[in-house]
Amino acid sequence: MNRFLLLVLACYLLPHHLNAQCCSPGNPIGGTAALGVNDAETWRFFATYRYGYAGRYFEGSQLSSTAFIEDGTFNHSGINLSYGLTERLTVEAETGFFINKTQRYVEGILPAEQTGRGLTDLNILIRLNLWRDLVKDWELSAGLGFKAPLGNAQQTDGGAILPRDLQPTTGAYDLVQTLFLYRGFGKFRTFVSTRLELKGMSIDQYRYGHFFTVSAFQSYAFSERWVLINQLRGEFRGRDSRPSTGVGIQIEGDRELILPTGSQKLFWVPQLSYSFSPKMQLSLMAELPLFQHYNDRQLGSSFAAMLILGYSFGKKQMNSLQIR
Repeated sequence: MNRFLLLVLACYLLPHHLNAQCCSPGNPIGGTAALGVNDAETWRFFATYRYGYAGRYFEGSQLSSTAFIEDGTFNHSGINLSYGLTERLTVEAETGFFINKTQRYVEGILPAEQTGRGLTDLNILIRLNLWRDLVKDWELSAGLGFKAPLGNAQQTDGGAILPRDLQPTTGAYDLVQTLFLYRGFGKFRTFVSTRLELKGMSIDQYRYGHFFTVSAFQSYAFSERWVLINQLRGEFRGRDSRPSTGVGIQIEGDRELILPTGSQKLFWVPQLSYSFSPKMQLSLMAELPLFQHYNDRQLGSSFAAMLILGYSFGKKQMNSLQIR
């Protein structure tokens, strides 16, 4: 199978550090959540650019009137590097940079606009191939890792701390678990990938809601260079929690769940990939929301697009990206 396609697909599955809550313009997604292991002694490098826009409020699953945010955008760049320690074991590292995370507010609110920027998180993941059948074209892999904050989670603007949704990182350490299943049918291929993020607590005792995503893909290679991929992705995010203030849902440990946090979403993600050579490929994808449900009233997702450039090198660089 074409390993690069798995990597490119995966670059759209890793929800980074910020939760899309009441004020967030969206989140960059990078990483390799839908990926099997590399070939032994093979490196893979990915550079990504992602743009996102949010301009609609939801209350539950229904469109709602605008609150105090008019709209929001972000521009994010990222890098990912992975290495096959053995044929069954791969280690990878990923980080990124917010060029901007911007919110524009409704008329009468000052300041009229706020922007955060900076380094995101460092993601470290180890992937293990659990089972592979080259004849029937099956593969099952699992991953375990963590996310550590690199950027500043307390950025200010005009002397005031920016809203959490504009900070480049949550400032917390998270545990990450992944599972990947692949089945090939000639030119058609199917994939199923899951990712669970167990959120840690920041220095100010704020915890973002735990996150789970499941994605199903189907790809078709209509030439040696062009591949079309359809993806459906579901996202499930729990409510955030903090020390009790008396205005949230009270839970044990003198903490509370924050009302306008947590969501369930379904996205359609079409993707087109082009191979310049067995070692270098380019992919373009869009993210279109099909269904969104939010706890209370929150700014919802509108549109996102991503461009990914991938390169493979190492001991098996000449055949590691070929369809097997």
